[in-house]
Amino acid sequence: MFLRFRRTFTLGVKNLYLHKVRSLLTMLGIVFGVGSVIAMLAVGEGASQKASESIARLGSSNVILQSTEPPVELVSQQQNEQNRVPMWRKTYGLGVEDLQRIEATIPNVNLVHPESEKSEEITSPSTQVRAILQATTENAPEIRNLQAVEGRFFTALESERASPVCVLSPALASKLFPFGSALGKTVRIQADFYTVLGVYSPGFAAEEEDEDSESGANAREDILYLPISTAKTRIINFAYSRTAFDTFVVRTDDTSKVPAVGAAIEALMKSTHKDKDYRITVPLELLAQARETQKLFNIVLGSIAGISLLVGGIGIMNIMLATVTERTREIGVRRALGARRNDIIAQFLVETIVISLTGGMIGILLGVSIPVLISMLTSVPTVVTPASVILSLLISLLIGVVFGLYPARRAASLNPIEALRH
Repeated sequence: MFLRFRRTFTLGVKNLYLHKVRSLLTMLGIVFGVGSVIAMLAVGEGASQKASESIARLGSSNVILQSTEPPVELVSQQQNEQNRVPMWRKTYGLGVEDLQRIEATIPNVNLVHPESEKSEEITSPSTQVRAILQATTENAPEIRNLQAVEGRFFTALESERASPVCVLSPALASKLFPFGSALGKTVRIQADFYTVLGVYSPGFAAEEEDEDSESGANAREDILYLPISTAKTRIINFAYSRTAFDTFVVRTDDTSKVPAVGAAIEALMKSTHKDKDYRITVPLELLAQARETQKLFNIVLGSIAGISLLVGGIGIMNIMLATVTERTREIGVRRALGARRNDIIAQFLVETIVISLTGGMIGILLGVSIPVLISMLTSVPTVVTPASVILSLLISLLIGVVFGLYPARRAASLNPIEALRH
């Protein structure tokens, strides 16, 4: 049995070698099909992982509340006129009362982390830079995934005392103090001086695009962190802001309770805010939506790439049918010498499988190389997964069997006597 299979395999490979150019052209469809499947799935997986990482940095156990300016309606204008409150002084969004209500009434809440930010000029002895002032609490490194580069973050005591201290992002530190460490040095904001305690690398905040800002996404790299109490008492922009807080990060004690906490916060905010001046984001739900979207995206990309594999399979069938016609006399001689129909089928299947598997392996090399080039030449992340490589190889094998079976059966069904007369 083994010797019969070995002889059949050798004969099939020899015939492919005798027609090298035709065999190479036949497998090109499989090469490009497999390569495109792997490359497209790699691009899709890279985009998915980048989106998932960005969402995950928000915290899977967090609920994010943000102040948003409500639309100016006629009712609101009438109320302001009756109350004699100018529109430019009307406050909106998240306030101290909201923070206290969430802490007091919402169960399964560990921490409510308030934040506010404004753009301001920061002056050092050597230069002046416009940056984002991030008024936050001592919990920011944990909540916002800040990574320590050097020094330390401000403490709860410094925050309570509204101390004139700050922490810089690496990009801002290099601009303000290009010739040395920023630790222990001072920067000026408006009329006050602030001591630099440390340098911390921003988490997701530095990666978010701020389309409304003049500097765009790059401005998000220049961040100065300071205690929120310091900002409210010392910096005019914060003291007279129309929003008490820009953001609340509500951390739950259990990830499974996040949807319930989000719904409870939504109900609380609706009952206490007449206008829709807030936005609630649940990163856990966004992550689930992103994964579902990516599954659909991968299916679409895989289907598009699979069309090229289908075309390659049709090409294999077309060539093998032509080969059967060319080798009719050879088939008749083999049948006359005692070859069975199964031997003829096996010979042609061996040829199609060798073509498809060889094309599949070359396609894998092509498919792995393309994402590497994409990542090198662009900023698009790509991830080649073992599953996509194995799947592509199995598909190429399946194509060899499926599209080679009909030509093989047709060759085996030839009448030996008529084949010898061909």
